[in-house]
Amino acid sequence: MPRPKRSPNSHRRLKERPSFVSRLTRQLDLGLLFIPDRPIKKSMMLGAVYFLLGDSAPRDAFIASELKKRIGHHFSCWTDQHDIHSFEDRYYRRFRHRARAFRTFMAERPRQQPVILMGRSSGARVASFCASSCRADAVVCLGYPFRHPDKDQEPDRYQHLATIAIPTLILQGRSDPYGRADDISAYALSTSVCVQLIQTDHHMRLRPDEWDEAASTILAFCHDVLGSQLPVRASAPPPTPS
Repeated sequence: MPRPKRSPNSHRRLKERPSFVSRLTRQLDLGLLFIPDRPIKKSMMLGAVYFLLGDSAPRDAFIASELKKRIGHHFSCWTDQHDIHSFEDRYYRRFRHRARAFRTFMAERPRQQPVILMGRSSGARVASFCASSCRADAVVCLGYPFRHPDKDQEPDRYQHLATIAIPTLILQGRSDPYGRADDISAYALSTSVCVQLIQTDHHMRLRPDEWDEAASTILAFCHDVLGSQLPVRASAPPPTPS
């Protein structure tokens, strides 16, 4: 089967540092990004996060947990996969059924704040595919499944990424068999999509310091997209009263 059409901008997006990461790095170098361990004002929170897991759920639930404990307190609410639907029902293993159910779920949510859709693997596919109809403000994908390693190219997996207008960050493992670093530049991606490569595979089993960096990158992206004036370094959650 022919390879997907190469986007003239894809290689550039992989090689150049995205603006929000460049600003984050400069501010980290200058020591400007310290946040005291204090509660964040509700009016200054970034919005509502909806996190969708992959087909291996609940085994990949640790990914949402690692991010939530680092940056969850920067958002007004964080809805996990088990609050959206359970994978015990095999009906949701089919992409079109899962996408339809997620659209219905989001249509029933009150829309009073920015919406950030996050997803891992097939959850990232659902999040990016449904972003427009769900009126999302930003999308974060971890380990995007561009192709199944044992199958030919399936354009339905990635075609929508060529036209998505909603700012989208993809954190992709360099050795992820569902989308290796050497292959991603072959896909036509919208200028709204930024791919950030990290040193891992599809399972995303990172060290604590690597999770810190990934969380800070995601937080910087959300600040950049949503225009908040808060500093962009992931701060420690407020201490629990004794």
